[in-house]
Amino acid sequence: MSPPTAGDKLDSQRLYRHLYQLAGGLLYPSETDAPVDVFLWDVSERGALSLDALVEYFGISRDMSVAEVPPEEFFEGITEVHDWHDESERRASENFRRMREIFFANVTQPKHYWVGERTVHVFLWGRTSDGNYVGIRTLIVET
Repeated sequence: MSPPTAGDKLDSQRLYRHLYQLAGGLLYPSETDAPVDVFLWDVSERGALSLDALVEYFGISRDMSVAEVPPEEFFEGITEVHDWHDESERRASENFRRMREIFFANVTQPKHYWVGERTVHVFLWGRTSDGNYVGIRTLIVET
């Protein structure tokens, strides 16, 4: 699959595939490194996307605290390459950087939520040119 070019708006399927490919094997750094998952939300099958819909879809308790976070903060601190990084850390940072660029170039109305307190479900999603949604989710642990 060829990478998207500048100014080329991807539909939800193509955006999902590009992000999914970049996320393969990535771990989101926190006190426990968790996998990065990419999801596609087809509104014709699932209806409108909301945090409540995601919480229900992924089987998360509705009794957890919720915080809306600026969307750009999802990638904060994980896209930089440092001298002390080994090859796998460099590759991960580069994949996160490419995910950030492709995601924000191809979605509107990005949303970013943290659900939970110590074990936090993290969601980032946005609307694609065809009206569906593509998102990224992971878990972080904070003590």
